[in-house]
Amino acid sequence: MITILRMLGFATVQDDGRVGHCAEAVPRSGAMDVDSLARANMHVGNHRGAAAIEWTLAGGSIEFGALTVVAVAGAHAELSRNGTPFPAGESVTFGTGDELTVGRFVSGAFIYIAVGGGIDVPPVLGSRSTYLPAAFGGLAGRRLRAGDTLRTAARDGGYATAVPSPVSCATGAHRGPIRVVEGPDSSAFSTGFRECFWSSEFTLSRSSSRAGYRLDRQPDSDPEQRSLPSAPACIGAIQVPDGKSAIVLMPDGPTVGGYPKIGVVVSADIPALAQKTPGETVRFERVTLGDARRLLRGE
Repeated sequence: MITILRMLGFATVQDDGRVGHCAEAVPRSGAMDVDSLARANMHVGNHRGAAAIEWTLAGGSIEFGALTVVAVAGAHAELSRNGTPFPAGESVTFGTGDELTVGRFVSGAFIYIAVGGGIDVPPVLGSRSTYLPAAFGGLAGRRLRAGDTLRTAARDGGYATAVPSPVSCATGAHRGPIRVVEGPDSSAFSTGFRECFWSSEFTLSRSSSRAGYRLDRQPDSDPEQRSLPSAPACIGAIQVPDGKSAIVLMPDGPTVGGYPKIGVVVSADIPALAQKTPGETVRFERVTLGDARRLLRGE
């Protein structure tokens, strides 16, 4: 049993998302940074998509009601066990009554707190992920708050020891360009607008959310066409509503949209984009579909 003692940040239960329901207007949801979710789960011996606590913005604390193995991955945040700092990316055993405190976020936006066996909440449409707009999944379809309790799932065998990871568990330090495949509505814009757009530097807006990241830039012109008939949309689609902003659809984003989509962020770079914080700059780099496939395979 896990008890939320103090919650200053924004936390929900998330796994690797629900699939196969976009036709019913149900998005994938799931972790914003699936790579960090997977790393945290690996360190406690879970499968990579097991449900964990996704925590962002600010700190708080949780208490464990039984012996529990825990690992944290994602953003660089200050972590402590009963007041003693401990590093991310290692399995740490918490005993009955032990307290995990999340302090200041140094860099990055999301951390994932995985526990041995995973968070045990009822699955909805094949996933334990919280979908806030429709208030289902996770814990009663809402964010976590002080006083909440979460159960952990039973597990077979002993607790895992730390699993070496080839990638740092702190992903918030990514500063490279976000790679994008151009299209599918690229032809809705003039050649001049496209070239200016791709060479622009964007700033992540505070109005960003799990549904979409709004990116602002200095406008050079307005696109000739601001809307199209609604069409299917996916995570990473870059919608352009006007000449000074773009919206990148994220895991809770709509499954259809009418703003023209100038490009799609490659799946391999969604975690890096997710870890950006308001005020950070974002630049895009165009790649081919073949490049996107190789990046997804880790080549």
